[in-house]
Amino acid sequence: TAKACQEGDGPNEHFCKDALKRYDELAGKEAQAKKELDATKENANQLGENMRALSQKAKVNGCE
Repeated sequence: TAKACQEGDGPNEHFCKDALKRYDELAGKEAQAKKELDATKENANQLGENMRALSQKAKVNGCE
C-alpha cells in the first residue's frame, strides 16, 4: 500500500514507485471530487430551502 511504501515497508522499490505515483494521482482527483460534492450538497440544500419556502407560500395563498 502507499502507506507501507511511505514508511519504507513496501515490497520493493519498483512497486512502491508505481504505487506512490498512482496514489498521488488519485489523491488529487479525490480532493477535486470532494470539492464538487460539497458544492453540490450546498446547492441541493439551497434548492430544498427554496422549495420549502415556495410550498409554504402556496399553502398561504390557498394552493396545494
